[in-house]
Amino acid sequence: MSEDFPAVDDETQLSPKFPYQPLDPSRQEIRLLELRPGEESSPIQASLIKARLSEDLLYEALSYAWGEDPSMTVPISLISNTHPQQCTIQVTTSLAIALKQLRYTDSVRVIWADAICINQSDISERNQQVRIMDEIYRFATRVCVSLGEEAHSSNEAMSLIALPIEDIISSKLISNPSWGLAWRALTFLVQRRWFQRCWVVQEVALAKEIILYCGSATAPWDHLLLQIRALHWDVSSRPSSKGRPAHHADDRTQCEALTKWEIFDDDFKCKTTSGVSRIWRLNGAKLSVGKLGMKGFLNNCSYSDCSYPRDAVYSMLGIAKGAKSMSWCIDYEKETIEVFIDAVENIVEATGSLDILCHSRWTENHDHGHRHSWVPRFAGGFERCGCVGFFANGFTISYAQIKDTMENIELDRSLYSASGSHKANIHFDRSNRQISVAGTVVDKVTKALDPLVQSPVRHMPQGYTMHIPKQWREAAMYSANTIDNKVHHGKRFDAFWRTLVADRNNYISAHELHVSSFSDFEEIFSLEGGRYIKQALSPAPQEWASEAEAWIEPDMTFFVDSRSAFLRKLSSSIPNRRFIITEKSMGLAPEESRVGDLVCVLLGCSVPVILRPVKGSSGLYNFVGEAYVHGMMDGQAIEKLENGEFKMERFLIT
Repeated sequence: MSEDFPAVDDETQLSPKFPYQPLDPSRQEIRLLELRPGEESSPIQASLIKARLSEDLLYEALSYAWGEDPSMTVPISLISNTHPQQCTIQVTTSLAIALKQLRYTDSVRVIWADAICINQSDISERNQQVRIMDEIYRFATRVCVSLGEEAHSSNEAMSLIALPIEDIISSKLISNPSWGLAWRALTFLVQRRWFQRCWVVQEVALAKEIILYCGSATAPWDHLLLQIRALHWDVSSRPSSKGRPAHHADDRTQCEALTKWEIFDDDFKCKTTSGVSRIWRLNGAKLSVGKLGMKGFLNNCSYSDCSYPRDAVYSMLGIAKGAKSMSWCIDYEKETIEVFIDAVENIVEATGSLDILCHSRWTENHDHGHRHSWVPRFAGGFERCGCVGFFANGFTISYAQIKDTMENIELDRSLYSASGSHKANIHFDRSNRQISVAGTVVDKVTKALDPLVQSPVRHMPQGYTMHIPKQWREAAMYSANTIDNKVHHGKRFDAFWRTLVADRNNYISAHELHVSSFSDFEEIFSLEGGRYIKQALSPAPQEWASEAEAWIEPDMTFFVDSRSAFLRKLSSSIPNRRFIITEKSMGLAPEESRVGDLVCVLLGCSVPVILRPVKGSSGLYNFVGEAYVHGMMDGQAIEKLENGEFKMERFLIT
């Protein structure tokens, strides 16, 4: 499918006289493109036919990205099966490139390409066809991915990917000088725009087979997965030019061509690692179809680009567990915020959980395109604006790749249980776009300290040197209202370091799996899956206390060194957060948190949240975001509710 489902004027501009014949939704009709044979330089000619969608229908589905300038178009000749007159239409340059890549020289090739096979000027048809998009990709004999034209020696990269499996497994290709140019080219290839699209998640996840096309070269998707693992090991094993330590240290031989490459600096390594991470996640999505819910897919695909924000939700409906029933509401004339509210309501109804709200990370100066604090902005990337729900995240797509355990665990399970086993008690006021939720006030923010001096760049292999403000430790150890004045120094320090890592041991990288071979991509993640899940749900191990004393006590400055599990977890917990002191405890909260904010536990939410009373109103609140509050993460608030220490309230959130 094209990059994001477009407005009528932004994609293929068909002739007004083009004789589109209506499709019959009751018969699951679609159009297919019969691509006529031709040489590379010859004009593109094709005809459109109608067909009834079924598993027996033989066709291939196209997946491509627009390119940098969608307004650049190329003419092609198109004929309708019900109207023999030939029409000339304009298609985007990237679509024309893809069609030429797929065109045979001696026979017709039948493909489905959204920009042509759907009548873009008919909103009703667009809505109906997107509702069955998952079936279109699921039934296709294969999905053909066009990465664009040859550039940056991409033919070399494609040759590397296309090698026989046995050669990839048995050869130390990363250290073979003859493949040096190919490895350089691969770092560019994984940064291509196609990997950043939101619709590609569904297209990859549902495909029976995937073939990559780049320039004149082709390669199987599965081979790419094997080669990027080797690339990942190489890139992440390199020390930073700024003196930071390597992500991991071992005796593997690095690629000399990358070592001597003048452009291979920290920024380029970061972009490469981000591209590799997207590919890992795409394969994780493929393994998670029907097992992971909307919340999980939306969270894990937050890196994707959506030019049309509704697609952040629509593109997940065909692959998320229990979400297909939502496809009836696909409507490209509906306001974006209404689509987002539809998604929230569906997720809450399906799961009984309010954790999806933790992605809304509202601020007074950052309204995410709307003024409603509780509505997540699903499109545009949680990560780029710092709005990543972290504490409320359960097992993600990365964890879902633990193949052998997938049938036995709930992939949307959270790491915490602040509201115990209670389900959400929520009312949606659609007219005012407000929600009323049941919960209890458990604490109040008395100090909101400055965030750490320098955050790591997300996906940066080495991370940056991080400095935790010394005021954090001083506030934790000496504030009169911290935990209990009678608590001794050791107890307070224990609470402090556990707060910094959110008291969970769930940061385990693939490096710790001690994989000696990457011959089976899926097997990599099943080797120690049971240990991973058990560890992810466990409190931080007590042995981290000595590491905390060694790293935190002296000057609060440290490298993000992945050889220390404690520091890895620390570096993932504290970015974009403030250390807070409350009337009864301490915690981590969004940067927007202020003195006077309320710490609440809402029924159905696995973590505490920060609410702020709206000025000049009575009983109306803004949803600031999720929080870690030491001593309130595992059902303690519910116990206090039951014994009368806390009282149940309703909060009206705008």
